[in-house]
Amino acid sequence: MSGLKILVPWYAYPPHSRERVGGLSVSLWEITHGLKRRGLEVEILVPGKGEDEFESVDGIRVIRSALGRDVLDGRAISPPQVKKLVDTYDWVLSFNNYGSGALFASRVAVEKVVRYIHTVAIDRPISSYVSLESGLFEYGRMFVLRRREIRAEKRLKDARTLCVSGFLEERMIHFRLTERNLTRVIPNGVDTENFRPSPTEKVQDILFVGRFQKVKGLDILLSSLKHLFLSELRRYKVGVVGPFNPDQRAVVMRNVPEELREKIEFYGTVPHGDMPHFFNSSRLVVVPSRYETFGLPALEGIACGVPVVASNVGGLPEIVNEEVGLLFEAGDSAALAKAISKGMSEEVADAAMKNGPTMAKRFDWRVVCDQLAGALST
Repeated sequence: MSGLKILVPWYAYPPHSRERVGGLSVSLWEITHGLKRRGLEVEILVPGKGEDEFESVDGIRVIRSALGRDVLDGRAISPPQVKKLVDTYDWVLSFNNYGSGALFASRVAVEKVVRYIHTVAIDRPISSYVSLESGLFEYGRMFVLRRREIRAEKRLKDARTLCVSGFLEERMIHFRLTERNLTRVIPNGVDTENFRPSPTEKVQDILFVGRFQKVKGLDILLSSLKHLFLSELRRYKVGVVGPFNPDQRAVVMRNVPEELREKIEFYGTVPHGDMPHFFNSSRLVVVPSRYETFGLPALEGIACGVPVVASNVGGLPEIVNEEVGLLFEAGDSAALAKAISKGMSEEVADAAMKNGPTMAKRFDWRVVCDQLAGALST
């Protein structure tokens, strides 16, 4: 497999920053480095303004060029550039159909393209795109975004397709965005050397990791906490990790009883390398998503031996079971309240500590990158 040359077009590299540490960014970073360690030559193409500029980012060659801008904008690439691309690289690896407009318009052979899919727009309701407090303007803007993403999915339907979960693979096939003989499941991963149990003081009962989006379900979690307080007088301390600005925090807290507000702490965006501390300092990780194709925070909590309570939706049941946590019916705050109560038991905690780190090793980035390198070499 060594000697293969892979081009990965993307918006920027490194793909993550303090404001941008989502699952897709983490995946792109880990995979590009994992492939490089396995002897593949990986180059990243990002937008530039003129002549090609080259730099090395942690050993990965990054090309900043006008070609990268054309790919970002979806413009057709000139025939000489297409020939150079086809002659130079064995594969163009497209994350979530990025660059599909330029690849399609330029008639780049799909035999040269592999796409690695983390979500499928045609399967997601428009409500999964909007924030927890959205108006008509935001719905309109997200409708346009969703339509653009659906077009991108259809352009590359004849390319080899890797999906992060079995759920996602079935939805891609269901909507005729690929054929079964073109697909393979290669899951998201976790760095089990960093995400592992550690003897950290439990400073919060519940950890939520996500954004100010309706799809992530923070409102469902807070509604369940209100239910637990009114029915059982339980007040759990909650840590929220994610990019919530002051106005968004005010919206989130609007319907939370005064007695619970002091128990909720917003940590803002946390560097990915610091996340093991937050998982290990929590008694329970809650993933109340309305829609989820994989659920990286669930896997990272499992790797740390912390029980995970997650919605029974999408790809989450593929990583969360009774050995490491509990599932509840998506959107049902009363069911989530019951799952939280049960999840706080020593029995569930002991099972998660015993089984979680072992289960997570199946998703270690080294395993995932071995699978990906094998898929690219065949």
